[in-house]
Amino acid sequence: MKKSILGVLFLILLITLSSCNKDQRAVKRLNGKWESVKIGGFSIPNTHESHHTLRFNECKLKDDEYCEVTIEDAESSIKTLYRIENDGTRLVYKTDEEDVVSEIVTLEKNKLILKSNYDGVGLVEIEYSKI
Repeated sequence: MKKSILGVLFLILLITLSSCNKDQRAVKRLNGKWESVKIGGFSIPNTHESHHTLRFNECKLKDDEYCEVTIEDAESSIKTLYRIENDGTRLVYKTDEEDVVSEIVTLEKNKLILKSNYDGVGLVEIEYSKI
């Protein structure tokens, strides 16, 4: 009986560590500056009002529940916190009111696609390129 309980506890530990590793892998891959290049499948020039960058600071999830990101456009720069959840498939921005959740559709070395639900607009995909 003790062996089966230990076996179950070991499996739970492995699943937990696997999830943490996938989240940390996503945080590591996000590290750096990303420039928006497409919104809803349409290319956007650097001068367009929707053009912005995301600068993800290096961090380790085991030390920090949230990491820091800077969101910049032509007129402003905002620092906020984010975390990765759901085995590296969900990006959550922390705000004073309620968290903003984006689905990570693609996260490659130089390409990031986020899908977010915006009030009055609905689901929108934004593609970023690492710069």
